[in-house]
Amino acid sequence: MKPPFNFLITIFTTLFLLNLSGCAKHNYDIPEDLSHYNPSDFETYSRHSGMCGDCRDEITRSILYIIHTSGVPDETYALVADGLNKIIDEAGRSINVLDDTVDFPQCYRTPDWYQSETRLDKNHLHGYQSDAGAIIDLLRSHDTHHDHFIVLITDADITSGREGNNFVYGLSSYPYIVISARRFLDWKEINLDGYPDETFDRALTLVSAHEFGHYLDLVRRDFNCWNDTDTLLDRHCKGENGPCLMEQVNVEGCKDVLEQADILYEREHWLCPDCTAELFFRMSELEERGFVW
Repeated sequence: MKPPFNFLITIFTTLFLLNLSGCAKHNYDIPEDLSHYNPSDFETYSRHSGMCGDCRDEITRSILYIIHTSGVPDETYALVADGLNKIIDEAGRSINVLDDTVDFPQCYRTPDWYQSETRLDKNHLHGYQSDAGAIIDLLRSHDTHHDHFIVLITDADITSGREGNNFVYGLSSYPYIVISARRFLDWKEINLDGYPDETFDRALTLVSAHEFGHYLDLVRRDFNCWNDTDTLLDRHCKGENGPCLMEQVNVEGCKDVLEQADILYEREHWLCPDCTAELFFRMSELEERGFVW
């Protein structure tokens, strides 16, 4: 495990003008570039949302632990943290990000244990896979604190656990995320398609931000969005209003993750205007209800 990694991701954006460190009601004005949107265009409060569940149960999560298996290079921490930083920045939040050497709850097993315990007899060119859904279930069953988030980076290739799913880059289920570095490490080693090393790093950062976007309950709306619960496209942006972090990648008909990473890195904001508006109205609604995070 790498040396203690403790930094505060401090966030403020003029786009959202949100500060959710307390319960006070701020009555935010809609930013000018979002003024043509209406809160009724979005599902701003869903009983299926982890954030809404925390709001109902008055749970405050101010710490996010990034942990990794022994086969993941230490520098991967920074790549994943960069992705979290980017999406948290666009959400207007402030979270203390730590590794598991700093007051990590003793209720959990080691990351290597979770990877080994969920190993499958499946191999899709990148070694034996682990079931990311099962990892999340185990993390949830071991959590006795309920005051933090966990991002687990594994060096195993992963699948979602759903029938017919060959692999995923990452999987989120509030308040847990599992991210696989396997394919990006393998592709960098063989210099896949001649891409520079930074593209593979960018793609891993993109996956981290994307999965945290699902934490923020993106995407739930009736336009520029896939709403097909039977496919991997469900709850993903269509990208009809510009390139977007919340588009699905590496699914038939969608962009390649490496291509998308290079596209988004050229942009100031990784969320399209529609996802930006959805996030703004959702955060405003939750704060109205006294949500603290």
